[in-house]
Amino acid sequence: MTYVQRIERRDGKLTVERQLEDGHEVIEVGLPCLLTAIKELNEPRYMSVGGIYDAFGEKTVAVWGLKDLGVSPDQVGLEASLTQVQRSFTPEPKGQAVRLSGTAAEMAEALVGSLAHRHVI
Repeated sequence: MTYVQRIERRDGKLTVERQLEDGHEVIEVGLPCLLTAIKELNEPRYMSVGGIYDAFGEKTVAVWGLKDLGVSPDQVGLEASLTQVQRSFTPEPKGQAVRLSGTAAEMAEALVGSLAHRHVI
């Protein structure tokens, strides 16, 4: 689920409010689920000086494997994915941009002339 702006947990389910262009929608989803949130969902916590200092200390980072999570290999990764990426590419540039200058009337005339020359209008 994408563009999440509010989350509530009740009875082992989540009620999620998604932001849309013209409003929002409220959806109830079961757990586990994957959500992506908009930046306005929460305010970030800024670390204290002591927290920054501790981050460079000797704290360890827990690494969990499949056995720690209690899942089998066919439940995660590419095997469990509902989608597969067929190809990834960067599109070719479509052309050179043209910057117009002058007064508004001169720029409008130049734009209309260019569009007419290309048989767009």
